[in-house]
Amino acid sequence: MKEKPMMWLSLLLCCLLLLPACGEPAPQIDEATGAYIYPSYPGDENWEAFWEEISEVASEEAPPLFHARQRMNIPEEILQEMSTEALVITVRDYPLMTYAMDVNTPGEPKLKFESLRDFNAVQELFQREDALETMEAQLALLKEERVEGSAYIHLQKLAYMEGIIEALRAEESGYSITEPYDFTPITDQPGWGHSSNEEKLAKSNLPEELLPEMSTEALIETIFNHPLIVIYCDINNMPVNGNYNVHMDYLIETFNAVPELFSREDALTVMEDVYYPGRTERRQFANSVGYALLLELRARAEAGEAAYTLQAIPFSLPEGLKEEQQLDILDTDGERLLYRLHENIRDGGIHPPINQQLGLYSLSEDKILLELELPDAQTLQGGILLPEGFVYCQTTADSGEQEELEYQIFRADAAGEAQLIDSGFYENGIGLPPGFARLDSGDVLYSYQQRRDGSSFFGLRRLDVAGELHSLLELEKSEQSGPIYSEISTNGREYLFFLQEEAEGRFYLGDAEHVIRSHSLQPGEKLISCTLLADGGIFLLSPEEGAPNVLSYRDLQGQPLSEAPEPNRLFYLNRMCSNGKDRILAVDDVFGIYTAWIEDGLIQKEKLEQSLFPGELLGQPVRFFRLSEAGYLLHYQQEDLLYQLSFPQ
Repeated sequence: MKEKPMMWLSLLLCCLLLLPACGEPAPQIDEATGAYIYPSYPGDENWEAFWEEISEVASEEAPPLFHARQRMNIPEEILQEMSTEALVITVRDYPLMTYAMDVNTPGEPKLKFESLRDFNAVQELFQREDALETMEAQLALLKEERVEGSAYIHLQKLAYMEGIIEALRAEESGYSITEPYDFTPITDQPGWGHSSNEEKLAKSNLPEELLPEMSTEALIETIFNHPLIVIYCDINNMPVNGNYNVHMDYLIETFNAVPELFSREDALTVMEDVYYPGRTERRQFANSVGYALLLELRARAEAGEAAYTLQAIPFSLPEGLKEEQQLDILDTDGERLLYRLHENIRDGGIHPPINQQLGLYSLSEDKILLELELPDAQTLQGGILLPEGFVYCQTTADSGEQEELEYQIFRADAAGEAQLIDSGFYENGIGLPPGFARLDSGDVLYSYQQRRDGSSFFGLRRLDVAGELHSLLELEKSEQSGPIYSEISTNGREYLFFLQEEAEGRFYLGDAEHVIRSHSLQPGEKLISCTLLADGGIFLLSPEEGAPNVLSYRDLQGQPLSEAPEPNRLFYLNRMCSNGKDRILAVDDVFGIYTAWIEDGLIQKEKLEQSLFPGELLGQPVRFFRLSEAGYLLHYQQEDLLYQLSFPQ
């Protein structure tokens, strides 16, 4: 009889030990792939309950996202047994992927890799030797998948995978040059000692192609070894703390290794490790420059700013480019260039040049990806890149006799196979080629002029990622109105479209839902250009009779600044362009490059110092494109030179 209570007590203890396991389901593995099955996924029936449970244990020190990331980590015993392929699929399907994406950047979403540091599946992935090739294979499959649900979520997942692959490549490759640059072959040349300081400085600049390949430590040591480092130090004054005052602006302007150093994210960290005052194996002048660089890097880190820098980008012209041909860039996504090749106008002809080829060029690989021959009697009028392929417009070449010209909008895939999307006719002489813009969703917007039944129409259409065409806006041009102009600008989510007639000008604002709002210009105001900022603000450039053009600003409701500042006058030969944040870029008629932004309710404008630009570029025709949120790609058409202009962050 006494044995029964003991038996029941044993059973009770067993049940108590099993309670935690009963309350939380055991980890599961997908039988087909071997990948981990997470406790919950976005959109499933227990996703909201998952967050409600986490919110109950969250605190100010440990917010809900912290607990969510902890719960999504894979049990270590499972992690170690996974194949690399199963691990990659597990990383690919991370339920908190969207929380690792910077969706506020223009263009495609961008991975915030730091947010994955505490995700143990990513940590394990970086330990696998075959991680990179397995990730690349999985990304290729993901790109081929038919998009189910939100196309934007699919773009996020692609950017998420590409960001991890980029980090894996950086981990694997590193810098190819780890030793400082050797100046001896330069200083040993005959006549070095008889050269002027200007000549010596020019010879001491590093080959541009070496700069991005040098490790940050090698770059710093190269600066210390500069053969003319003494001229950067003010030796006419007593040193402070054992270091001479350094002419930092002169150092930045005349030695290209210094702007490269300021562009490195690890510059301050490495400088603090490499440099310290009184290092005996360095000359006093090197110590002084090192100390000045250290202070400058610390000041920039505290201010959160980087230098204005201009860096050459390696670019090989297409083979067989003839002297009478010219290459123009139409669009860039930071990696690829969409360009056209055409003949220059010769013999004083009045007709436009004939386009011959449309091509894609890879900046990272420095090679042509594809070229597309245009049919005879067709000319290319514009184009824009897609994540896979591009959209472009070709028109009938102007013979000078046609009353109407045909335009055709094509969508081409990465192999150059083109599909006709839209076509129409516009009046010769007053018609404008389409303007193109791209949204974060992958949709393409384009403006058009069309002639139908004796009337002219101007409008805006959207080509979605599935290839479907949607009409957003169409207006009829009255017989009394004068020339009409159109331009599209976008910050990735909203878009701006303006029509300027002789009698009245209006601009139209649309959002991600493509709801369009119309706003009139101020009395007597006309437009020649506009651009949209990341926060929705609008910069407008208007002509002023007998004076430079005037820069003005509107908010998303179309209202001007509450305070009317002094007119911000600006010449205009190119176009304004936003860097996707809070600045614009514009060029005046004597090659002055300006930036503008809004501060304390007023327009602020700054002209970049001409010393930033190599002398041979001053006065040359330039076009510019947003390369990334950090800066722009500049294309000097006369010499076909490419430069990246980086702005303060």
